[in-house]
Amino acid sequence: MRSASSSTTTSPAWRNACGSSDGCVEIARFTPEVVGARDGRGDESPILLFSTDTWQSILRQIKSEALDLP
Repeated sequence: MRSASSSTTTSPAWRNACGSSDGCVEIARFTPEVVGARDGRGDESPILLFSTDTWQSILRQIKSEALDLP
């Protein structure tokens, strides 16, 4: 995972990951190999960059509920 300030990266098409506009995560593809995630509350949020392999692993863990708190 890397981080990038929103002012130093190109402006990809961000989409809301939860279907609402309140307190969700926004996701964007920067390149075929890099996915970005940020807080959905504003354009000034730090951007976390993940390889597509890492992002797919995170999604699998979320869907399997492996990251849920007890």
